[in-house]
Amino acid sequence: MVARLDALELEPRERPPVFVFFPTTGTHTPFSPTAPYQPDWRRMLTENPYEQSDLERSWTQEPDWMNLGPSYAEALGATYTWLGGLLRRRADRDLVLVLIGDHQPPALVSGEGASWEVPVHVITSRGSASRAAVLDALRAHGFRNGLVPQHPKISKMHELVPILLDAFSSPPLP
Repeated sequence: MVARLDALELEPRERPPVFVFFPTTGTHTPFSPTAPYQPDWRRMLTENPYEQSDLERSWTQEPDWMNLGPSYAEALGATYTWLGGLLRRRADRDLVLVLIGDHQPPALVSGEGASWEVPVHVITSRGSASRAAVLDALRAHGFRNGLVPQHPKISKMHELVPILLDAFSSPPLP
C-alpha cells in the first residue's frame, strides 16, 4: 500500500535517502476489480479508507475473460492515478523513481507473439545536480527523454542492474 509507504518512509524529512523496491500487482491478471482512488492519503491508513459507494462500484467490475484489454487499460490507468498522486504529494522532494515492468500483459491483451521487452521509465524531481548526473549517465547508456519506448532496446533485463548502478554512482555535476 503506497499510502503506508509514504507515511512511514517518504514523509519523514530528517532521514538519510531511502531506496524502496515496491512491486505492484494491479496490472496482473485478472486486472479487475480496481480499488477506487482515494486522494486523501491519510484516510487510506484508517479502517474506512473509501466511501461505500466507491467500494460498491469497484466490486461490480468483473473481468471479461475473453476480452481482457479494457480491464487491463483500467488497471493501468489506476496505477498511473496513484503514481501521479504520489508525485504530486512529494513534488517538493528530491527523488528518483525507476518504473520497470516485469513482463508484457497476457496474449489476450498484447496479442499473440508480443515481444518480451518492457519499458523502463525514470522520473526525477527537477533542479537537483545529483539527479541531473543520474539522468546524464542513463542517457549515456541509451535512455531517451519522453514516455514512448523506442528501438533499439537498451538492454536485456539482467543487464539493466549494472546500468542503474553506474547511473546512481555518478558524481553530481559541478
